[in-house]
Amino acid sequence: MSAECALSLLLAEDIAVRKKTIKTLHEEIDVVWPTLAEGVFLLERLYLQTDTDKKEIALLVSKLHFYLTDYDRAVSYALLAGEEFEKQPGSLYKERILLCLFDKIAKQTLSPDERTLVLARKEAERAGYAHREETAGFVLDSGLYSLLDTLAQRPGEPLEVAEFVLRVFEGHRDIRRRGKEILHTLKQMLRRNLQEGTVERPRIYLALLQISLATGGVSEAAEDILLLADEDDKFACFSLCFYLAASTSVGTRRSVIRGLERGIGKMDAEKRKDEVYGKIISIVDGSLSNKHEAEFLEKNIVPDHKYYARAKNALPPRASYSTTAALLSLGVSFFGTKNDTFLRRNIEWLSYATNWTKFNAAATIGQIHARNTEGVRETLAEYLPKGDGTLSVNQYTEGGALYALGLVHARAPSQKTADYLLEILQTTASPILKHGCALGLGAAASGSGDWGAIDVLKAVLYGDEPVAGQAAGVAIGLLLAGAEEESGKTMALAEELVTFASETEHEKISTGIHLGVAVLLAGREGDADGLCARLVESKSGVERAGGVLAMAAAYACRYSAEVVQKLTLLVATDEDDTVRRNAATTLGFVLAGRKGFLREAVDSMAQNFNPHVRYGATLAAGIGFGRTGDEAVCSTLIKLLADPVDIVRQGAFVALGLILAQHTGSTCKHVEFFRAKVAEALSEKTTTENTVFGAILANGFLNCAGQNGVVSLFSHSQQPDTQSIAGLLLFTQYWEWFPLFHFVSLAVQTRCFVVLDDSLAPMKKTWKVCAPASSFAYFRESQKKEEKARATVAVLSTTRTKNEQKKEEPQEHVADTAMEEDSFEKENLSRITLAEESALEDTRLNIFGTSCGVFLLAGKEPSPQAKSFRMKPEPSE
Repeated sequence: MSAECALSLLLAEDIAVRKKTIKTLHEEIDVVWPTLAEGVFLLERLYLQTDTDKKEIALLVSKLHFYLTDYDRAVSYALLAGEEFEKQPGSLYKERILLCLFDKIAKQTLSPDERTLVLARKEAERAGYAHREETAGFVLDSGLYSLLDTLAQRPGEPLEVAEFVLRVFEGHRDIRRRGKEILHTLKQMLRRNLQEGTVERPRIYLALLQISLATGGVSEAAEDILLLADEDDKFACFSLCFYLAASTSVGTRRSVIRGLERGIGKMDAEKRKDEVYGKIISIVDGSLSNKHEAEFLEKNIVPDHKYYARAKNALPPRASYSTTAALLSLGVSFFGTKNDTFLRRNIEWLSYATNWTKFNAAATIGQIHARNTEGVRETLAEYLPKGDGTLSVNQYTEGGALYALGLVHARAPSQKTADYLLEILQTTASPILKHGCALGLGAAASGSGDWGAIDVLKAVLYGDEPVAGQAAGVAIGLLLAGAEEESGKTMALAEELVTFASETEHEKISTGIHLGVAVLLAGREGDADGLCARLVESKSGVERAGGVLAMAAAYACRYSAEVVQKLTLLVATDEDDTVRRNAATTLGFVLAGRKGFLREAVDSMAQNFNPHVRYGATLAAGIGFGRTGDEAVCSTLIKLLADPVDIVRQGAFVALGLILAQHTGSTCKHVEFFRAKVAEALSEKTTTENTVFGAILANGFLNCAGQNGVVSLFSHSQQPDTQSIAGLLLFTQYWEWFPLFHFVSLAVQTRCFVVLDDSLAPMKKTWKVCAPASSFAYFRESQKKEEKARATVAVLSTTRTKNEQKKEEPQEHVADTAMEEDSFEKENLSRITLAEESALEDTRLNIFGTSCGVFLLAGKEPSPQAKSFRMKPEPSE
């Protein structure tokens, strides 16, 4: 049918003819559109001139424009068609028109008038139940938040939409700020859902808590927790508290605790005596989790004294560089275990230490006793300043002990300890004691936002003494890392510090300030853009290096294509090696949530001609792939173990130690080879000092917390953790100043499995793991030595002949007894590795989707569907 023929039939006076023609054209449009295409403008004119069948003609014109790929005009005529378009069955045409329509609204190229809103609402109603995430995604893009009501018409729908939106917002401060309106809408939907009654109360309360935290409604979070306590729903109440403890910063938890204390204070005296409120506070402040984790570490340590004994004997006793490596590694290896036997047995060896090596030795005690706050002052009493105001000959040891006291209370804050460190900071005249006090205060009060302490630290900083000023700059940043404080006040302080750094003559102070500012900006995203741009564009190498760290901290675990592009450009073009090294390293922070991109970046940088870039690539891999056992990245790093430059080999050792922690030969094929390389580094005389340093540090990470811990940027609930970001950022600068290495304590995560009942007592229960027990067993060096000895023992020829004859005989019974079962039972209060978590049969261990940490059991009965264990876990993309 030609366009002229179709037009003449549409102009016919007989209504029946016109309707039949329109119906025929709609039915055959996919066949006849080429012949009608030339007359599309005639049809448009007909639409304007006729008063009957306008909507049917508009729909016909819309379809013609669709086939002609003029989607803008197709959308316009679809809107004019109104209900005729809505009646259309699902098809490629309708999906494309709706997609273009929603895209125009989202890009604000089409104002959402009443007609558009009606269409959007009806389509949301139609598609919402089957495609909740797509509909919610459109609502997020378009800002038409009222459409969410269409998804709230059936029980359970608001919860699933809320969980999707929260996943989109997760870890993105800027998106959360723009999306407060949708979060408030979701909150109202969930509140209505609660009033209607639902079995998903714990999940709904968890979503409400996440929304409250995202919108800054900390007081509402506290109110919800107390409401659950009043309703005697202990499971939901305690589960929310454990989520808070595992997923939020110290500053957020302190704000919630203040809200809880206000709410409890308003209760009558009799009600306040209920022990449930004390339990709530102990969970939120982390003391309960710290207590169980400390008990677990103390009882389940796999000591590694033999390696350090060999290191002590192999290294020159008076070589401070090598001794420092052993001390730093020892602190990580025995983190939180309270096992300082090696140090106490080797007092003579430690007596050779001088100055800052003594400082690090004392600080190591703090790592060994980390989070074991009871009796720590007595443990450190012989090393702490006596308090009589006189300068001691052991200032380095005393300064290290003050730092150690702060490290013990990292993630286990104590106001009493903070006040003690502040008092010494204000009264002592020793720069070394001030250095230890400031670093200790930064660790102990990290994220507290204590402006009184910040004023004291600023006074030390402006005293312009290099040693004390450097530590004060770092400490100020730590106190504000993740603090619940007005952004304007914090950013004003950052600007003030950067200005002072440009004016001081001491490079140590300038470096300390830029480190502190970078830590202060952790997680602040867009708020930090202006300051970061100013620093990165500076002519000073120190400022550019600081700007790189600040940019990475602001967007750590929060992918930003623009930031990645800037860092990559600095890696390739900056003239300062420190800037290039920092830029390469910090890609590991920004791309930590995008493993595929990071893998490509590491592969590329590992081939760079500049050794500082290759070294940065190793640390980027260690930080971004920490604990994952990613085989592709391990293969790249193993090649760098043979790099011609020793600093690159050092970085490769450190990175592999971070990545392969808690892995066995079953979960990563490179583990046994790498452990052998770590051992060989001590025995080979040709190994350079820098390489040995890296190998010793790698041993500490492989055996972190007695093989019960890992270093990670993420919390147990897989949220970016501000304190961990701050700790690892400072750790990467051990290159510049060894005491900064100890801040890795902030990022150590205990991989334990402690399931509690409603009374918060450990349950007596076992769980099935669908894998052989050896797949996740502790590494024990003595067993490896015995196997090697049996393999190399001399055998007489006659004996060998007899053995060979025995091998030819059937050995069925022996083989059966030696065969390992393909599953085993895991008891409560035991270690659980990242790979082992995926092999647990029970998939509903807690309400926020993890099997690690201290929590309440989510389901009374195990899930019938067991997960099968993959011997080579797929890397997360």
